[in-house]
Amino acid sequence: AATRHHAFRGYRTYTNMQNGFALFGGDFIVDRDLNVWFTEGQDSPGLLHETHMKRKLNDRLLPATVDIIGEVMDKQSNGQPLFPMHNTGDFELIYTDDYQYRYEFERSPLLGPCQSE
Repeated sequence: AATRHHAFRGYRTYTNMQNGFALFGGDFIVDRDLNVWFTEGQDSPGLLHETHMKRKLNDRLLPATVDIIGEVMDKQSNGQPLFPMHNTGDFELIYTDDYQYRYEFERSPLLGPCQSE
């Protein structure tokens, strides 16, 4: 929660309109013990098709993003709760406020810093 707070604490400075939309990006590293390390946040992630992998990701990401925005707008208009979300494409919601997806994985009790090989 602290990382999320720091990563996006300035968003209100440039999105103080009602029903505005912004696409944020984030870079993460996952180590062998499945620790997730946040390395960088972007308020304007690149959507260029520089590589085949980025083209495939963007071809999935953009339609799903439009579907999510549409669902949010419909629910707001009808006074419905936002969650659960149904139009997320083939993406999976893993975190929302007090809910966090739990993977069936047990971390090592002796975690140390990430080491390069």
